[in-house]
Amino acid sequence: MKNILIIGIDELSGETLSRALGEYDDFFQVLIAENDDKAMEICTRIRLDLVIVDLSRPENKSLELLHHIKKSFPELPGIAIISAGNPMSDLKIEYPGITEYLNKPVDTRLLTDTVMKILEINRIGQIHDISLPSFLQMVEMEAKNCYLRVRQNRMVGYLYFKKGELIAARTGMKKNEEAAYEIIGWENANIEIFTSEQDQKKTIDTPLMNILIETLKRKDEKTAQKIKVQKTDKGKSELRLTKSTSQILHFGLEMGIRLHVKPENLAVTSKSTFIGMKPEEYLIIASPRSFDQYLEKPALEKQIIVKYLCNGIIFAFKSKILQSLPAPFDLLFLQYPQQVEQRYIRSLKRIKCFIPTKATCNDEETIGSILDINIRGCGCLLQALDAYDPLTWKIDEHMSLRCRFPGIEGEIEISGLIKNIRVTSEGTVIGIAFFKKMNPEIEEIITQYIISVGELDGT
Repeated sequence: MKNILIIGIDELSGETLSRALGEYDDFFQVLIAENDDKAMEICTRIRLDLVIVDLSRPENKSLELLHHIKKSFPELPGIAIISAGNPMSDLKIEYPGITEYLNKPVDTRLLTDTVMKILEINRIGQIHDISLPSFLQMVEMEAKNCYLRVRQNRMVGYLYFKKGELIAARTGMKKNEEAAYEIIGWENANIEIFTSEQDQKKTIDTPLMNILIETLKRKDEKTAQKIKVQKTDKGKSELRLTKSTSQILHFGLEMGIRLHVKPENLAVTSKSTFIGMKPEEYLIIASPRSFDQYLEKPALEKQIIVKYLCNGIIFAFKSKILQSLPAPFDLLFLQYPQQVEQRYIRSLKRIKCFIPTKATCNDEETIGSILDINIRGCGCLLQALDAYDPLTWKIDEHMSLRCRFPGIEGEIEISGLIKNIRVTSEGTVIGIAFFKKMNPEIEEIITQYIISVGELDGT
């Protein structure tokens, strides 16, 4: 633990600084010397890492004490508190050995940041207005090596991550999973991010998503157990259970859900992840990498379309980018949507497309293209086997298609029954009804493709 000595400061200012720095008493302890003798006693008894001296008062003789301390400990960094009227450049010449200068009255946040920097406590940043569960999913998605210091009132907890995996947690007397449940359940917590501690051992094996779900379950159980006793008109007591509202869904948006985001006037669709929201004010999503150039445009041009799937329903809405937050994570703050459209995925009409495919029926194979598709079936234009051997496939025969969807590695195979056949000058047009018991992974690929390329009016 680091040690900080404050000298030459009045009692009221000393209490203010001590209280501000005391919030980080797990990183350093703050010592205040009431006089010169006390200061020298502390210097000889305790190894100091930083000295803070108040030089704002003309009658203050702390400069002599500072010179004496610096003579004995020349490498000891110092912070000088000065009056706002004193020019910094003159002070640096007059008071050698001072690392930083702060004007009085002291900005306690600036003081804390300065102390952190000098003591090389590697705080990456501080997070506001994002729920802790949402932020943890962001850490996992970015595969970060870091640890979080989480505060709620007087309670402090730590969550440790290695390559995005939660490996340890502690708060008070609790450790590991029980500590994680406690910390993640805190409302309106303050979150600070620090570079990873190398020697932290892995003591949590439970996946983060399971911990988040268990935390929500415990919060719901606590809320459901609260019983309100109200007097009725007849003077009898009536018992009412208070229902939990901690997991309210807002138009299908859930933490970690995959989003398809597209600038309104551009054709390119990018993938993102929902992080959190402040209802009626804004949404927070992960910033797609392809948005870097788009974000340089004026704010009025940053109109976007957001689409996503939840429980078999496609949701879509228009919004605009309010602000981008590039560090410590790339986040976008979006205007809260005024209107959300929704369509059941199985009620969607086929969308036009062009996906090269290989079709097989009765052990015969040919090539062609999928020209339109939805989750129930597709239409294909297929070539004949050769000029003298046209396709002889029939209605209700089993047929399979092997094709490669954009953004998906490797081919997938979709199976169904032939439902109509029409011969044209360009080839044979075949309509296929997919089997209802489709492989869930293939169904997901088709669904996400439909969401990404479908127009807002079509969803």
